[in-house]
Amino acid sequence: MMHDSSYFIDIDQLKARSGSATFYKGMTLFQQGKVSSVKVLPDRVYSKVQGTKKYDVELADDEEIECYCDCPAAEYQEVCKHAIATALYVLANLDDLDDGANQEDDRSSIRRYLLEHHSKETLVELLLGYIEKKESECNKWLMKAKFANEGPSLSSLFMSVDCALPRESLWGWEDVREYFNDADEQFEAIWEAMDSLAEDAQWQLLNYIIERLNLVLEEIDDSGGHRFGIEGQINLKMPEVFAQLAWSEEEKANWLFKHMKSHPFDVFPNISSEFADQCQANRYFLALCQQALDELDDEEDKPWHIRQCADFLIANSNDWRDIARIKKKIAHRLSDHLALCQFYLDNHEELEAEHWLAKTRKQFNRHGDELTCDRMEVNIRAQLGEHKQAWRLANQIFEQQPRFNEYQWLEELQAELGIEDESFLHRVEEVLKAYGESNTALHWSHPADELLEFYLKVNAFDKACLWVEKHKVERQLLLTLADKIVQQRPNDALSYYLRVVAVTIEETNNSAYHDAMDKLRKVEKLLATSPDVLAAFYVQVAQLATTYKQKRNMLALFKQYYGKYI
Repeated sequence: MMHDSSYFIDIDQLKARSGSATFYKGMTLFQQGKVSSVKVLPDRVYSKVQGTKKYDVELADDEEIECYCDCPAAEYQEVCKHAIATALYVLANLDDLDDGANQEDDRSSIRRYLLEHHSKETLVELLLGYIEKKESECNKWLMKAKFANEGPSLSSLFMSVDCALPRESLWGWEDVREYFNDADEQFEAIWEAMDSLAEDAQWQLLNYIIERLNLVLEEIDDSGGHRFGIEGQINLKMPEVFAQLAWSEEEKANWLFKHMKSHPFDVFPNISSEFADQCQANRYFLALCQQALDELDDEEDKPWHIRQCADFLIANSNDWRDIARIKKKIAHRLSDHLALCQFYLDNHEELEAEHWLAKTRKQFNRHGDELTCDRMEVNIRAQLGEHKQAWRLANQIFEQQPRFNEYQWLEELQAELGIEDESFLHRVEEVLKAYGESNTALHWSHPADELLEFYLKVNAFDKACLWVEKHKVERQLLLTLADKIVQQRPNDALSYYLRVVAVTIEETNNSAYHDAMDKLRKVEKLLATSPDVLAAFYVQVAQLATTYKQKRNMLALFKQYYGKYI
């Protein structure tokens, strides 16, 4: 048996996190007996709670209680009413619930009871009663019975598909989910029956399913992807059946190429991925790809199917020069040109790479293209052994694009080239500092972050502290700095932690409030060895509670964890 003192559910904490309205809705569900199938383990609880439908709930012990539920509200609520109902049920029945080690599996317990106490006829009647309660379940079993008695025909399966995918106009998330859940159940019988058909009939049925699915999606908003169960089965079965069709290899090649070039429907298997093995093994298909490539105008934009053709031809070639020819044929974007340059470098054709880069510079002269080409120039110079030129150009790129990740690239390049540059780190620091000071008006990024990341990388913590005193930086970087200096400079660390907590609270949602409280509790532990600073911490917590007293859920957390200080 479990005991109150040994279990992890803190109902006061859950109430504070859910809010009063949600808590009392959960209490009502508990009082109405909506909680069932409860399984209790030492560190988690599983249950089912009847709401609009029966929802699966899990409570887990992870420092604080983590709540999971498949209800819609759980997508935006940290603790939903179904989690509350489960927690209340467990606390009310602690003395009657065994832990997971001694608890018999629900399914096994029910199965044993049914077999020992009921006849076959009674069990069948009981099963029929449950089946008849749900229309989709009833339809599924009717299909199975009909197919078992009469044998499935193609026409009867067409009708079953129409029944499983009726024409309806649905836009609500719950309605669409229920529609496709019902469809998935009925398709169990359809997929099972399909296997007994000849390959040609299976192929006709699969094409009909695709046509029907696309038809119903014209009036159903499935932005949540609830059709993916059916679509996934189509993607799995269609290549399998296609491989067994008694078509010639040339007929298969024509079908594959036609459907790679253009899809007849929005929802349709991707030829390049779902049929990749069959495309690669079909010499007629590869010949069609080569023909499409040969007929391509060098100046026109390259359609998507042409790039797929090129990918298949490249995968089928062992001659790097042939691959280079294909890559040149489809090169249209800057990225294509630079990829070709890199391909030449990888095959130790530095002069070809240099020649192609010169052509690329002439063709692409938009803002930003020059820097991208310069990076490739660095790679070419480095591979040609012109290390000083490569290093000089790389530094020029960094000065034009002063970012921390560019510094990391420079650092790797310096090691690769074996360059000795005593002023390197000082120069990087000055460039990043100038960038951070001169771009303070940017709203879409934090220029000051670049220098702080650099200071953290080179362990220049004193300089980092001076920098963040006057500059706004990204909160995770500030936390990283605080963690690094908490033992040597606890007062500064406390200041940074509190800055992050304040910004987090101002997001004004329950998730942010709990995140802020987690950070405060972490800081409290880190400062345990610094009594004076810890005392200042409690004073600051009291001030935060006063500042944010109008945020009632946050104030509840302050009272829960730091009530004696506020």
